[in-house]
Amino acid sequence: MSILIFGDQQAVNVAGYVASVSGEMVYLSASNQVPVVAVERDGGVLAVDVIPLSVREAASQQFEAAIVVTESRRLREAIEPLRFALSGKPLLLAPGGFGGVLRVKKWFEEWSLVPPRLAETTGFPVSGTIENGNLRSHTLKHSLPFAAESLVATQELLSLFERYLPELTLSDLSTTSLSNTNHMIHPSVVLLNAIRVENGEEFSFYRNGLSPAAGRLIERIDAERIEIARRVGAEALTVREWMIRFYGEEGMMGNGIVECLLNFANFERVPSPPSLDYRYIADDVPFGVAQWASLARTLGIETPAMDALLGNIELLAVGVPLEADPITTELFLDHLALPKGV
Repeated sequence: MSILIFGDQQAVNVAGYVASVSGEMVYLSASNQVPVVAVERDGGVLAVDVIPLSVREAASQQFEAAIVVTESRRLREAIEPLRFALSGKPLLLAPGGFGGVLRVKKWFEEWSLVPPRLAETTGFPVSGTIENGNLRSHTLKHSLPFAAESLVATQELLSLFERYLPELTLSDLSTTSLSNTNHMIHPSVVLLNAIRVENGEEFSFYRNGLSPAAGRLIERIDAERIEIARRVGAEALTVREWMIRFYGEEGMMGNGIVECLLNFANFERVPSPPSLDYRYIADDVPFGVAQWASLARTLGIETPAMDALLGNIELLAVGVPLEADPITTELFLDHLALPKGV
């Protein structure tokens, strides 16, 4: 079986990891593409077969399944050039953002094409650095929620994709849409460091960017997210519980979210964002917090902390699109058979 992995720089990391786990040839089409010939795993170096392709080459290539790894705001521009090749095939969105499967399905319907057999994960599966063609994995998410539009489709697609990403675990679209820890953490930390970011100061995001105040803000946002998750039947873990579930095997521990982040060695090298117009705001707000707040309004749930966060970010990040997509909210409510409005 052949698989295509495409998207942005994160796709390169996933391609190398997938090739090392499966032992199969992997086609790769990514922006800022660099070659991957080996992966450092389990104390050794494993040669992998990753074949780079241009977007045009990928569109004409024969493959049985695909994984797209990119920011949610760039998902459509990544998929559209490959839409004919992807039609009807298994396609994993890693990640999908809020309601990713539902959004992508609607795009294919607009293009008058058979939608792919769609599934999504919560967050990027793996990250790392590449030096001289060698991928060194820094963080790997364990027990990563995986969902399609129905339980039957989820089970069928999980049996296919877990050969490439064995950390995937059976879940549902409510959970995958409401449990991305980046959406919980990034906007709050950036807001509290906005002056430093806008002035171009370089600092360790998960060391110098954190404080007890950041923890209090994250936990206030998180409490409102949990209430929404409970209302729609999602797995309602706290952000701390999600982080330990993802990274506990790699050493994540702590009594609160700030302690977890400060003590996790793999996050020490994470740099500050280069600007406010970066995925920590430009992706994690419109496809995370803003969508949660939009959903909460339709369900009659008050979200004062989310509203305050969104209002302050809107004042600071002028020119960065931050609004939730109302169509996605409707698609999500239709999927859950929940009423629109209160």
